[in-house]
Amino acid sequence: MKCKLRLLLTTAAVLLLANMVAAAQLVPVEFILMPSGNYNNQVELSVEIQGIGSASDMTTFAGMFRGDLYLDYNPATHMATVSGISFVRREPPPGNITLTDMHFHFVGGMVGVIVDMFGIQGDLDTPLPPIPVSGGQFPFPVAPDPGHFLSLNAGIILPTGIPSTPIDLAADPIYSRLTGATPGTISLSGPYNIAGPQASFDATLIVPISFSEVIITDSLQALQVTASGSGTLRAVGSFTVVPEPSSALELTIGLLSLAALAWTRKHSQKRTD
Repeated sequence: MKCKLRLLLTTAAVLLLANMVAAAQLVPVEFILMPSGNYNNQVELSVEIQGIGSASDMTTFAGMFRGDLYLDYNPATHMATVSGISFVRREPPPGNITLTDMHFHFVGGMVGVIVDMFGIQGDLDTPLPPIPVSGGQFPFPVAPDPGHFLSLNAGIILPTGIPSTPIDLAADPIYSRLTGATPGTISLSGPYNIAGPQASFDATLIVPISFSEVIITDSLQALQVTASGSGTLRAVGSFTVVPEPSSALELTIGLLSLAALAWTRKHSQKRTD
């Protein structure tokens, strides 16, 4: 009877502790854009005016944004793997990402054309979360599949020399799907600050920026203005994983099983002695 009890407790403890990986757990993270360097967080923005030409300028992204990480977390070993990711647009806008002012100068025929962008703020958004992560990489799916978007929802676009009025992005935001063949990456370092089943991690996020969006159109004037961007964002964040109740319960049961097994062995040895 005692042997069967020990076997049962041992089996229960091993199964619970070895297989105790909860379903993907959502952990919100505030990501901070690192100071620009090696072209990180610098995006080349091009503006093309149909029938006139195109011009480019560099802008630097700064500030922060929220990313939700979907974690496979084992509270017994404190090991974490990211299985999904999404970006959460700030509500109400504007977003906490800022762009340095941009100036685009065109010369078309005898008319000088200028487009200025100033006070631009925005956010990243994943309207249908999450996007799967595999091996630390996540794709940028093309329509109609769910994907990631760049929302520019504050600031002014001021065209001069073309028949168009200023655009207030707070009233008429730009919402453009991020595209591109290069996947984004998310990596974790840790764990640290371990306390029972809890643990903290640092996250580094790389987001390639590639988009194209028509920002001004006027069929009567045969006018179309398209903005496109290309660059790379690098951001870091920290978070603490608190296991969900089911994981914590499994951990408690596993530890109690081991404690009961140790108690049974101790008392069995005393009787033998």
